[in-house]
Amino acid sequence: RYETAIQHLINAIEIWGQLGKPGKQFTPTYQISHLYYNLSMIPKAEEYLNKASEFAEAADSDNHRLTVNGGRSNIFGGLASKYFKKSKLDLDNSEIFLDSMRHFLKKGIDVDVQSLEVAKKMNSKRAEINTLLSLTAGYNTLEEFEEALKYGKAAETLTKDYGDPNLINRSKYNMAYLYNVMGVPKQALNYALEGLKVVEEAGSDRLIARAHDMLSDIYSEMNDYKEAIDHLKHYQSYQQKIADIENNRVLADAEAKYQTTEKEKEILNQQKDILELENSNDKISTQRNYLMGGGLITGLIGFFGFRLNKIRKERNDKIQFADALIHAQEEERKRIARDLHDGVGQSLLLIKKQMESSHETTLENQQMISSTLEEVRSISQDLHPFQLEKFGLTATIKAIITKIDRSSDLFITSEIDDIDQQLSGKAEINIYRVIQEAFSNIVKHAEATAAKVSIQSSDKDIFIKIQDNGKGFDHELAVIQSKSLGLRTMHERISNTGGTFNIKKGSPEGTVLEIRIPKEKY
Repeated sequence: RYETAIQHLINAIEIWGQLGKPGKQFTPTYQISHLYYNLSMIPKAEEYLNKASEFAEAADSDNHRLTVNGGRSNIFGGLASKYFKKSKLDLDNSEIFLDSMRHFLKKGIDVDVQSLEVAKKMNSKRAEINTLLSLTAGYNTLEEFEEALKYGKAAETLTKDYGDPNLINRSKYNMAYLYNVMGVPKQALNYALEGLKVVEEAGSDRLIARAHDMLSDIYSEMNDYKEAIDHLKHYQSYQQKIADIENNRVLADAEAKYQTTEKEKEILNQQKDILELENSNDKISTQRNYLMGGGLITGLIGFFGFRLNKIRKERNDKIQFADALIHAQEEERKRIARDLHDGVGQSLLLIKKQMESSHETTLENQQMISSTLEEVRSISQDLHPFQLEKFGLTATIKAIITKIDRSSDLFITSEIDDIDQQLSGKAEINIYRVIQEAFSNIVKHAEATAAKVSIQSSDKDIFIKIQDNGKGFDHELAVIQSKSLGLRTMHERISNTGGTFNIKKGSPEGTVLEIRIPKEKY
């Protein structure tokens, strides 16, 4: 359930951010990247890995840097593997895909080289060995065997001292595979047999199976088909053993659940017998207990009812407070707009008339006053759309679009139904503000060249859709970085109308904002 897991991790990032602990945001951010990698959503995996890298640098943690580098190496390795598979499927473009494979392998190697330096600085032998093994495999795939042998030998030396059977086996496996590809099967055989001995002592069926699979390939290269078939049989035997273990575990789980159910039935029957005996022997005591129990249950119901009502009241209070806050904000904007228009605006208009009738003023001063007067009117209209009261919501929305179309490089198309007299005045001002904020975001942040707005009216609902062809943005990251006050206010305004508000990425690019407002509420 990756989607649920990612949402919990996003919540964790947000909480750590609110607590002012960016260092703690690293782990959930990296885990999101890893989950997207498992889903093969490489761009999203890279996006969150870059964010994790920022947290690693903020915390100045070599351990975090090492983890990020490991993630990058995995991503580049995954991309290389993808293009290798494509080269096998599309023979006409095989060489192009192989070039892409080599490109990502080299990028992965560059990251591993950085990781190796960090691991040495931290004196982390395990990290150093893992990085050396990754470099060995990378150079081997690129057929740069001299470099592969250098790192493989270094990993072999360290694993002997470190003593971890799994790492020793990986080292032996890498060297066996390397020598087999180089066409030196005898050397490959020695490493493969040593690796088999290590994993047999460790008792890992999966690793033993892999060792036999490798030996089968090596003996086949040496034309010793009898040994190749023997090891292949061993490989199949261990694979079957692993499958049997899995099946037995499933059966054991089922048996345990069955036994548990039978026990529960037995206990319930015993409890039933005891209850019947108690009823026959002591009816009065039982009745008293029922009464006491009934009182207790009633008390509990009352308590939980009280708590539920309290929670509902708190939630409703919050909704009412947000609604009152938005209403107070609109009233204050209306007052300031009126003061600007009736006070400052009228004063500027009077000064302009006096200057026009005077021969002592210049044309430049008259133009400056006209420009200032126009700016005051524009600010007044933005603060409170008086045209909403005079001309209605539909005309006011069209006026917003016309104004932005003329004052910016944005090309806007629109399909707008007449929605006047279909909503309350409070809902209309909220819709106006949301559309105003949406276009402000497009102009300021989207780097878009075109946008489209459609408003459709059905029997029960009004549907609003605003989309652009800009660079888009990640709504999750906007929340994480606490830069989403405008989005939250937009969401709050639509919620106050009883509607729904959704933001999603456009196809193939840009952002799509979808709003639904129910008519029946008003």
